[in-house]
Amino acid sequence: MLALLFVAQSVLAQVAINPVQLDLTPQASSGLLALTNNSGAALRFAVSAKAWTQGPNGDMQLEDTRDITFYPAIFELPAGAVKRIRVGAVVPIVRGERTYRIFVEQLPSFDGAHVGIEVLTRLSIPIYLGEKAAPALPVIANVRIDHGTLAFSVRNNGEAHFRIKEVRISGRDVGGDAAFSKYETGWYVLGAGTRDYAVELEDCTRLTSAELVVETDTVTVRSRVPIVASACDP
Repeated sequence: MLALLFVAQSVLAQVAINPVQLDLTPQASSGLLALTNNSGAALRFAVSAKAWTQGPNGDMQLEDTRDITFYPAIFELPAGAVKRIRVGAVVPIVRGERTYRIFVEQLPSFDGAHVGIEVLTRLSIPIYLGEKAAPALPVIANVRIDHGTLAFSVRNNGEAHFRIKEVRISGRDVGGDAAFSKYETGWYVLGAGTRDYAVELEDCTRLTSAELVVETDTVTVRSRVPIVASACDP
């Protein structure tokens, strides 16, 4: 594990990119990404763009797109050098928020230029395209308990994205004492998107209520649900 962590940190230290996201509007329909090569050798990169949506379990879904243009598409970056990549929108920018990702992928070294295992860097930068999007509006929805499993959705009723920082689930017994707690991670929830969760309640029959707390980068939302004995039946 320590060796894997060292390799991952070493790969990330090879290159740096700034900024870590792009917001494109009618007033600023293009932007620049600065890629810095911190390694001791020249590196080659290829750039691509994808339309970005999400599945209900939070997985990133990508499709080819011609909405986003970029230059250069492929280049070599000398050691210690900086390359600026211009990214722009080639479609009308309208109300709301459309989401894309730019990928900057390191290419293998030329034959004979590298000895041993080569670990390649892949950077993914979110792009938000739009104007006057309705603010992100996180809500907890579809809360239910069945067969001892608490299921719920974190839904975005706004147009702009938000990011889930942490989900906390706690349960109390008949005396009001804490009897269960669990933490779940999260990621982005895009405009009008949903992130589904399912959490097994340990010692479900001891619990009389459960509380959900979803902390996002905009607000924190809460929900409480009573637990009846039949909801814990296998």
